[in-house]
Amino acid sequence: MRRIIALCSVLFLLPSLAEKESFGWLEYVYIGKGEYRIKAKLDSGAKTSSIHVLEKTLIESSSGKDLIKFKIEGYVPKEDKQILKTVNFTRPIDREVKIKSSNGDIETRYVVTLPIRIGEKNIEAEFTLSDRTRMNYRVLLGRSTISQLGYIDCGEVFLQKKKHKASENSL
Repeated sequence: MRRIIALCSVLFLLPSLAEKESFGWLEYVYIGKGEYRIKAKLDSGAKTSSIHVLEKTLIESSSGKDLIKFKIEGYVPKEDKQILKTVNFTRPIDREVKIKSSNGDIETRYVVTLPIRIGEKNIEAEFTLSDRTRMNYRVLLGRSTISQLGYIDCGEVFLQKKKHKASENSL
């Protein structure tokens, strides 16, 4: 009886699994209106996503919701090459969180919501603003963002780019 229940559960889930896309553990993320590209690591070990910011300035608001101004570096296509540009953003602060780093230090970070695109998926994702200078990747996508996207194929990178190229070649 347990086997039948387990089999029915799997068969029930198969259609929803087929609707989800696969993403590599590295993907290109387009920030803002989609013109700034940054390489991102998809990390199921992190709950919250994080983005490297160059500067951040708190703007106190009389309306009760403070804003934060910050700069991000991203690549913009220009003819046949990519140009690194610094982009200014101003966003409302959603909340503050305490993050415990791998060495045990606790840091308080601001959380903002940013529009992002990966492949054909456009979503709103929450990011902590941090200094990721010593990290390999300037953007880390955590479980809360990954759950909006699909599944991670930990043996692959840039699946969305490969998928896009394959669809271009079939035209």
